[in-house]
Amino acid sequence: NLHNAVNTSGQLDPEAIAQVIENSGAEIVAMQEVSRGWLTWGGMDMLSWLANRLNMYYVWGPTADPQWGNAVFSKYPIESYELGDLPPEDVLLLRGYISAEIDLGADSLQVIATHFVHREEQGPERLQQSSAILSAWNQEERTIFMGDLNALPDAEEVALLIENGLIDISREIGEQPVYTYYADHPDHQIDYIFVSPDLGYSDFEVLQSSASDHLPLVATIYLNP
Repeated sequence: NLHNAVNTSGQLDPEAIAQVIENSGAEIVAMQEVSRGWLTWGGMDMLSWLANRLNMYYVWGPTADPQWGNAVFSKYPIESYELGDLPPEDVLLLRGYISAEIDLGADSLQVIATHFVHREEQGPERLQQSSAILSAWNQEERTIFMGDLNALPDAEEVALLIENGLIDISREIGEQPVYTYYADHPDHQIDYIFVSPDLGYSDFEVLQSSASDHLPLVATIYLNP
């Protein structure tokens, strides 16, 4: 979650975001709270700026309005993508997801990225959103699902994903407890990387950074474990 490129000191600092991504060595990145010109955050088009700065392919998924939403960045070509709305329709900031097919050469990879509603009392709405993500996944192999779910690891909306076959890498190999928020003084987890059961994974890490109010997660994924 990029927090509109505003760091923990309240300063607009997109270069710090770029450096975190660059230094992580990440080849595929899911992003939330990407602003393309909200005047509240200085009117900057973060999407174009980061794509040029990092020299990566990208998919843009607007949600609340055409200037704010999710993105997937990739070092590999993006074959195709679909954008979907998440229920319900009567929330303050509408939510959605991106499902992108990444061309790895001999193989392809489905990457789903999203950002669930954020209020603590919106567990029922997040359950609906988890169900929508499961439908988008449709039990396809070679799938990575990433995002800010605004839900704790023991929440029903997270349990629903796991019960239906997605693997929470942080739960499996993360050093417990895994904390991703608030970046300066993290004390709980709301950000996740899931994979379909056919994929392998290792090297899970929560990176320490003040570039956003969330801490980023990284992992190595294997197509043929």
